[in-house]
Amino acid sequence: DGDHYMSLEKRIPGTPGVPQHLHVNIEVAYQLSGERIYDYSGKRFTMHEGDVLIIPPGTMHGLVPSSCYSEAYVLGYTPSLIYSRDISFRNLKYLLAFSGEHSFERCRFSGDSKVLCALRAEFLQLAEYGNFPESELLARATILTMHDLIYRLYNNYKNEKASELIMAAEMYIMDRLSEDISPAEIANSLHISHSSLCHRLKAALDCTPNEL
Repeated sequence: DGDHYMSLEKRIPGTPGVPQHLHVNIEVAYQLSGERIYDYSGKRFTMHEGDVLIIPPGTMHGLVPSSCYSEAYVLGYTPSLIYSRDISFRNLKYLLAFSGEHSFERCRFSGDSKVLCALRAEFLQLAEYGNFPESELLARATILTMHDLIYRLYNNYKNEKASELIMAAEMYIMDRLSEDISPAEIANSLHISHSSLCHRLKAALDCTPNEL
């Protein structure tokens, strides 16, 4: 349906750069070997082996000419693929607030955290599915899993104020995406008062349940 794509991009020394451009899709790059240098409106970011880069929709970016051999998986998917699931509108607002998408920025991740290792493994799994029609549903399920992992990477890197309580609240919501839950139910699941939940949200996310 054109809501996602994935390619293995190989670049050799002397490969021309890619001019500045933008996408309507979310794009994620996983560097398998060598180095790739991205140009974000004049700011350059070098991707090393194992690095993962998230490029949100509408972000200007390009590649500088290659100086070495490199391989990278590049995945693109539309926001509509992520939000095509049966999620109540209120729960979607809760999830977006807890996940931090309201301030989702471009990010480059490296290291060996459990979440990043899981994201790399999902990349390899998606590559194995290929473009076969019979694997379409599996591919979409994998992308949804990858998107959730990206949320977690973003939270760990950009929202250090988020406590274990906030993460527990997010898990509670994700387990009940199609249900009509209330702020009081979230507070009860965490064994805290409604007012305490409001204070925690205000401190960690700068919002209250009524503002979600």
